Amino acid sequence: ILNRGASLSPAHKTVLRDLFELTDSEAAVTEALWEGLTIPEIASARMTSPTTVRTQIRSIFAKTLVSRQQDLIRLLASLPQLAIGGGAALPR
Repeated sequence: ILNRGASLSPAHKTVLRDLFELTDSEAAVTEALWEGLTIPEIASARMTSPTTVRTQIRSIFAKTLVSRQQDLIRLLASLPQLAIGGGAALPR
């Protein structure tokens, strides 16, 4: 499921921010997770602490209604269908 090196498309990023009301920082962390980065790698790249990244991930999970990174990646993989569908509701 890891997509190391694959970036999210601009459409995915827009859906992330609009549909799930993620902050810019949360969207950046979500993209880094999609790319397969670890929490320490994300913290280093963002010049923050792993604790901060973990806090952001908890917020992302709450907003996207998932409880594990694997579930978040699955959700991200489904976004093309959500974006094409237009007025898609929040997945449950």
